Amino acid sequence: MNLQATTANRNPSGQPILEARDLTMMYGKTSAVGGINFRIHPGEMVALLGPNGAGKSTTLRMLTGFLRPTRGSVFVHGMDILKNPIRVRQRIGYLPESVGGYGHLTCAEFLRYAADVRGVSGTGAGPSDHWIMDVLGLRIHLKTPLSRLSKGWQQRVWLAQALVHDPDILLLDEPTDGLDPEQKKEIRDLLALIAESKVILMSTHILEEAESVCRRAIIIRRGRIVADSFLSTLTDDDGRLFPMYRQLTASS
Repeated sequence: MNLQATTANRNPSGQPILEARDLTMMYGKTSAVGGINFRIHPGEMVALLGPNGAGKSTTLRMLTGFLRPTRGSVFVHGMDILKNPIRVRQRIGYLPESVGGYGHLTCAEFLRYAADVRGVSGTGAGPSDHWIMDVLGLRIHLKTPLSRLSKGWQQRVWLAQALVHDPDILLLDEPTDGLDPEQKKEIRDLLALIAESKVILMSTHILEEAESVCRRAIIIRRGRIVADSFLSTLTDDDGRLFPMYRQLTASS
């Protein structure tokens, strides 16, 4: 079983929307991410899995352009993110792991700011007009300052800012963190729906979440990919990912 089969091999004629080539991040002599390579094509929803400290968040920050890699490249629609940072970031929606800040702004003000930064304007561009308000149930909190929202509701607002400009690519770091079980299901259903027209790379420590919404998983350990394959090749006869995940990420 080839657990590191590339996406290119699965879809040889398709051009990837998102590609990482030898993506590396060094902190002094310490390697946080050590030469990661993968391709993601339209309509793919991919789980980025690994233990705490494996390099998941660092990888996502490099993919967004917020963190400059020590070595390697990121391509979005064939554009090098370091050479075309503004154009590339307009195609990406990013939900960071730890949301916070902007507490003095209301939900509507924050989302208006997020839209303005990304150049969204015109009729229907305001947060109150955006379809994501209904899907995430945020209309009741449009006038509420972020500092007064619970962690779960703040998570919804930050997910909304990642979607407000209708990006091609969603990079989500623990997207259901802080949500209750029903809210988690709603977000998973939403992601499964929008994945039909977007690329989604989702970091999560909840293996059941990956099993329920993703068809492919990239598993990293100590900053390196140890598996990149369809979930069907990584799960056991009961559809569980944990046994293979534990085997691949166990300390040696």
